[in-house]
Amino acid sequence: MANKKPKEKNEISSPKNELQEPNNLLPIPNEIKQKLKPEQLKSYREVSSLLQIQAGITEHPFLKKLTSEHITNLIDNDEKANIRGCDERKDIRKSNLMIFGSILVFVIFICVFFTLTNNKDTLYEILKIMGAFAGGFGAGFGVSTYYKKQ
Repeated sequence: MANKKPKEKNEISSPKNELQEPNNLLPIPNEIKQKLKPEQLKSYREVSSLLQIQAGITEHPFLKKLTSEHITNLIDNDEKANIRGCDERKDIRKSNLMIFGSILVFVIFICVFFTLTNNKDTLYEILKIMGAFAGGFGAGFGVSTYYKKQ
């Protein structure tokens, strides 16, 4: 049969009435609520709302739609990215080796050329300049690596 309970009044909450609280908070008897200070009542509201938020979130909506096909696709994409990264590192190593080799061939050519033409004084000056350049380059590289690590 019909349940004839009187309807509760829906009161609009106003900022002036701090003791008024929504129906969805944790139940506390009225006698205890009247004894609470406003700061304690505010703390109670905060704690109860946090508990409701934690209890309400059970599962992320995206996790409901996730299938084994999606996971397989993610694993395949990660494997392809790792292979691409490995290939890039190989290309970088090859280009660095070619640059180092060309610089080494140039220095050997300069040393042989000036040794054969009997211009040893010029060779020493050029080697000093090259050494200073290489030292500055190496120091700059070391400093930049140091700052990147920090």
